[in-house]
Amino acid sequence: AEAESGSFPQVARAKFVLAQKKGDKTFESKDITYTIEEEGEDVYAVYADGKLVGYASYDILSSSTSNEKFPFDFSYEVLKSVANGGGSFELNGKTYEVDAGGSVTENGTEVAYASNYIVQAIMGDVFLTKSFKDELIAEIESDAKEFKFTDEDGTTADYTIRYDAGTSSWSVMQSVATKVFDTYSKPSKEHWLGTDRNGMDMLTRLMYGGRVSLYIGFIVVLISTILGVTLGGISGFFGGWVDNLIMRLVDVFYCIPSLPIIIILGAAMDAMRVKPQVRMLYLMLILGFLGWAGIARMVRGQILSLREQEFMTATEACGIRASRRNRFRQRADSVL
Repeated sequence: AEAESGSFPQVARAKFVLAQKKGDKTFESKDITYTIEEEGEDVYAVYADGKLVGYASYDILSSSTSNEKFPFDFSYEVLKSVANGGGSFELNGKTYEVDAGGSVTENGTEVAYASNYIVQAIMGDVFLTKSFKDELIAEIESDAKEFKFTDEDGTTADYTIRYDAGTSSWSVMQSVATKVFDTYSKPSKEHWLGTDRNGMDMLTRLMYGGRVSLYIGFIVVLISTILGVTLGGISGFFGGWVDNLIMRLVDVFYCIPSLPIIIILGAAMDAMRVKPQVRMLYLMLILGFLGWAGIARMVRGQILSLREQEFMTATEACGIRASRRNRFRQRADSVL
């Protein structure tokens, strides 16, 4: 089953599949009534308030040139045409021809094809051609355990086929011989810190790995400095109940065990499968928010020491406002 983005929730998709298998024409999900209509052989469409929101088909649409995933409208039109024995349709100002075998062409060039088999590579950057998939499907249907395939460049590779009864799927493996050079080499002019077991430069790996730590460290220090200098400056400058309140807040943060909190939050984010980028953001905010207390106390101490200087005592005796005392200090320094 495929769904149009944002208009067909996952729960409704599951109910759609169950209803289609039972032969029901309607089903409900979250107070919305959906209608199922047969658009061709083994192709069923589901509508909500007269709008197409999803479809179910035994065919899978694949690109002929890349790992591109086609839009919902394009996939639906192709699979509906295949179910009805072929045809043509227009979409976004382009005309596509679909034959009974599932091939989709635009101006005589094949752009996609429909198949009953899902054949996909484990690595996202590996593209499997249609000829490879067709030959692989033929070998699987003949119950072969291994086969050879020659690509367009004339390179022949051996593949092994294994069937997994638990998942009702086939695994296709290729044996590739590799040779690693400079394994565990000593420090040299080319490799200042030597190489690892894969022959990779250790200094380069350390630099790449240290980027995340340095990035987090700089941001955490920046957050802690901003909070510490601001609150410490306010505390030392105004004194009185403001100083007392901020210092009690500093004492509270000193008592918070940061390491257990970080461990607990890390385990919680693992359980919730938080994205690495979001996890880094949370980590920087937490470390920065927990590390400002020491900076605030140090800044407060420095400001309190400045308040006891002779020029500050003179400004208080002269009745100069607090906002103008810094200007008075600058004039006193210039006279001296």
